[in-house]
Amino acid sequence: RDKDKVCTGIKIDGVTVDNFVNGATPVQAIGYSATIRTAEGMTIAIDDNQPMQMTMKNIVIKSKDATNTSDLILIAGVKNLDFEAQVVGVEHYGYFARVQANQDCNIQLTGASKRGFLNRGNHNTTINVNSIYKTKSRVPTERGMTIQGYEFNASSFSAELNATSLTFSIAGETLLYKGSLVLKNNKPVARITKTELFKNGVVNTVQIDGLSEAIAPGDVVKILRANDNCVVNGAIANYYNNVYGTSPVGTIIKAKLIGGYNRNVMFDGTYLIDVDIDGAEFEKVGLGNSSNSCVDITINPSSVRGLRICSNKFDQKSKNLKASQRIHIETADHSGVIISGNSGTVCTSDIPINIKPSTAAGYKQQAQVFANNFDDINTVVATAYSGQYVGNSYNGFVRGAVPTSGFWRVGDRLLKENVSVGSTIGWICTVGGATPTWTPLSNI
Repeated sequence: RDKDKVCTGIKIDGVTVDNFVNGATPVQAIGYSATIRTAEGMTIAIDDNQPMQMTMKNIVIKSKDATNTSDLILIAGVKNLDFEAQVVGVEHYGYFARVQANQDCNIQLTGASKRGFLNRGNHNTTINVNSIYKTKSRVPTERGMTIQGYEFNASSFSAELNATSLTFSIAGETLLYKGSLVLKNNKPVARITKTELFKNGVVNTVQIDGLSEAIAPGDVVKILRANDNCVVNGAIANYYNNVYGTSPVGTIIKAKLIGGYNRNVMFDGTYLIDVDIDGAEFEKVGLGNSSNSCVDITINPSSVRGLRICSNKFDQKSKNLKASQRIHIETADHSGVIISGNSGTVCTSDIPINIKPSTAAGYKQQAQVFANNFDDINTVVATAYSGQYVGNSYNGFVRGAVPTSGFWRVGDRLLKENVSVGSTIGWICTVGGATPTWTPLSNI
């Protein structure tokens, strides 16, 4: 670190840490310098020209003080790290692990704490976690895995279409990591290709892979270091929310989630971009809760762009009397949503999937909901829909009436699930838009 060189070829195996000061983080792997000691500036391990490779395994941390608020493990800004650690002892108030801004890593974590672990800004990284919270949380701030991104507001500037660099300033001193997204009005328009250190209020230039839309001074531009192809396996249990994300991006959840007191998965914030819940197992949501209105997955960011909830299993062995719904998408401004191949026992409301029609005005924005099986109930709330795009038109089903909201296009068709002789079989959209005209099809 003194010469600002990247660590590589280091192997650590078999370490027990049982005597550390509260406020300190006893195990750290960091890919950037604490200070800049060379005229060339700071070296960052995740950049393409750096050869970092490390192994840290069989690490045991003994947690002894429940009032401790510090993180016990910090993995930040590293590349090609094979890491394995276990936290044992009391469940303290800090994160048992903070995993952020890493690339091409394989990380195995065992442990629990009142705040669980933090997962943010990790690229092409697999996290295998075993976090069983013995306290069995009843407090909203106690979450098994928290997904966040680093988000920074850029000063007002302009840039042309296809530009390969951007010049601006930000408030505060920070690293803008390679792989960070450039958001224009919350829409991704470029990705940073080399890490740069930005000083507080000082104009600097960052390299990008090509701007897909021009930027004007009135646009709101943010730099977001978020997860990208970050896969989470293992098991998380007994937290208030086993998985919680504020504006989650680029995460693939494949873990077994058990006994979330309020939700097994809860996403909120400004946006959700490119998230998969795929091949996960959900059990016993609402464990210990007196309410019978618990939900396995709730999606509530202001906008959703790219969400796939596929091939998951929900309470396969027996009906969960605390589960009111399996999947609830409260967001109306959504596109790129696919809900398919999920199975499980029926929930108490008989509405396993509750989704609002999309108000997004783009092409093929309605959610595709198909091939799900919840004890043979494959329907959604009465005025929403299930179906998919065939050619350029949406073809689906509703329980009894056409949606009164959402953005629909001419040719979209919705058939009635509960048909009767002498009544229409469904409707076709003959005037598109946010206030569509639905014309009845023929009667039976």
